[in-house]
Formats: sequence, C-alpha cells, structure tokens
Amino acid sequence: GLVPFSEGGLELVADVLDGQKTGFYLDQRDNWMALRPLARGRRVLDVCCYTGAFGLSMLAGGAASLLGVDSSRRAVETAGEAARRNGFASARFECADALEALPAMAGAGERFDLTVVDPPAMAKTRAHRELAMRAYRAYNAAALAVTAPGGLLFSCSCSPWVGVPELAALVAEEAARAGREAVLLEVRGQSRDHPIHPLMPETAYLTGTLWHAA
Repeated sequence: GLVPFSEGGLELVADVLDGQKTGFYLDQRDNWMALRPLARGRRVLDVCCYTGAFGLSMLAGGAASLLGVDSSRRAVETAGEAARRNGFASARFECADALEALPAMAGAGERFDLTVVDPPAMAKTRAHRELAMRAYRAYNAAALAVTAPGGLLFSCSCSPWVGVPELAALVAEEAARAGREAVLLEVRGQSRDHPIHPLMPETAYLTGTLWHAA
C-alpha cells in the first residue's frame, strides 16, 4: 500500500491502504515548507510525526538531527522508509506514546532546538472541546519540557473547536507554569488547497502556532 510521490523536493510515501485517512496529511504541506528555513543547524523533535514529513523537511533545510515519535508502528516504519529514500542517515523514528516518551526525555536531560507537536484531532464536535483542551495542554507541556531555552516550538491543533485563541492561551499558560516565557511569532493554517468556506467556520480546522520558548 506504499505509494511513492515527490513533494517539496522530498521523496515521500503515502500508505494508501493501511494509513490514516488518505495515508498522508497534505494539509500541513505549506507549514512544513515554511518552517524548513528555520531548521538549519537545529536538533529537531517531531511529536506525533505520523509518516515524518515535518521532520524530513527540517532535515532538507539543514537540521542537525531528527527524532520523530509516533504511537503507530506502521507510521514509524513508513517514516523510516521515506528517510531512507532521501538519504537522511541522521533521522531516527521511535514508536512510543508521546505523553510517556517526552517526560522520560525531559528527565534524562534531552533538549531540542525545534519541536513540532501535531497531535491527532481531539475534538470531533464542540461537545468534546474541554476534553480536547486537557489533552492539548498535556502535549504542549510535555513538548515545552524538552524544548531548549531559546528554542522554537510549532504547536498545532487540527480541530476547529480548539483554534488560535484557545491554543495560544494554553501554550502561554503552560510555559508560565514551567517558569518560562513563550512568545508567539506566527500563526498559520491549512494548506491553500484545503479552502475555507466563509459560511462554514468548521472548515478552518487547522491551526499552527510558532513560538520562541525562552
């Protein structure tokens, strides 16, 4: 079920038979292309990496190293295959629950210069918003704990019920709780070929926030 394709100068694979949805998340393409120039020389952590496009794009931008973490073994194997196709020997992918793996990394003193955290959709409807907020808060607290002082955090929500105001507030609050200051540098959304209908606000479902974590 692995179908090879080229995007953003990378040789990638979509798991069209056994993967999630279409087997590849094209709605993040503009974001991983936009972040690429920021990666040069940085140690990159890609949390909930799925098939690895964010991290592989960072390596194409000159990142020093990449660690991708995802709970799906199939996704991690697919990401590894994409890394091999692009000759990225410094790419490493681990199958693990991020909310268990990241605290262990933090406890061991591991730190990264650029962290991407892109959890799955937690709120399918407005009724699930509060549960989703707790989950996003946990992911972002764990991601901040392994982001080096002066590093960058790109935090995402793929639920229309957790948009810019909610995501920005919880990242800032978790940074303050950890005794740090997070400065919001940029807000991004879904790729241009995933249009937003002005009369259907739920079609603006993808939020990406770029932070400087002091």
